[in-house]
Amino acid sequence: MKKVVRHSPRQDTTRTRPRQPALLRVLDDRAAAPAQPEAGSSSTMSRSSGTCRTFFTPRERQSPESTAPPYRSSSTRTSGAPVVLARCLYGHCMELKLHPMDTTGPSDRAVLIEFLTTNRFPFHVSSTPTRDAIERRIDDGAFSAPEHALLRVDVDGAFTGIVVLDDLDDSAPMIDVRLSERSRGQGIGTVLIRVLADHVFAAFPDVTRIEAQTRDDNVAMRRSLVRNGWVKEAHYRRTWPVDDGAPRDSVAYGILREDHLSGTTTPFLSDDALTA
Repeated sequence: MKKVVRHSPRQDTTRTRPRQPALLRVLDDRAAAPAQPEAGSSSTMSRSSGTCRTFFTPRERQSPESTAPPYRSSSTRTSGAPVVLARCLYGHCMELKLHPMDTTGPSDRAVLIEFLTTNRFPFHVSSTPTRDAIERRIDDGAFSAPEHALLRVDVDGAFTGIVVLDDLDDSAPMIDVRLSERSRGQGIGTVLIRVLADHVFAAFPDVTRIEAQTRDDNVAMRRSLVRNGWVKEAHYRRTWPVDDGAPRDSVAYGILREDHLSGTTTPFLSDDALTA
């Protein structure tokens, strides 16, 4: 499959994001020595299920373009066992797990088809995909390695959504996140975006950046990206097809490997003044 070229302006300065008190912890299924806590964070702890590592919660912001410090880990995640996230806020903990899916098998194929045909996705190009369309995509390899990967998202033991990783044969893959209708508006997307970056950068050492693209009015997705340190890099006017409506603007975001690992943000610098 030919890769679609997405314009990615070069970034050349770095700004450190401030950190916030920890309310989010990540549990890794593999046993490992706990990392040392950072200043302003709660201490890490060892549990029977693995290592508890501190992450930092973002501030609330009104605009999806606002700058917000994401939660950052005090240790670098390694590849291997599925990631388990336990988000504790006001006494309630939300456990999130990622599991690989294989659409060449009948079980995962059926799960994917049922999920995509029983939920509506208003901010995707096809908001209500048909069974035939999904089966054609599966047969065409749209969810299969080496170019793609499909992950199941479980929250508190319940199937909550899927993630598709595209262009994995390139140094800049793209993510496609879909949550079930009943699971939206609960902060799951923000947690999920963080662990996806952890997973991709750990599992694919040749990846230098990750990209995401969505409609301009998908404020929840855009806010989740910004809170995790992603930077808006492009705005394409009237390019996103809409069912029974006029096209909408498309916005593109990216995060660099070095920014994700170091907890810094390399901002977008416009040089439009040079061409005036």
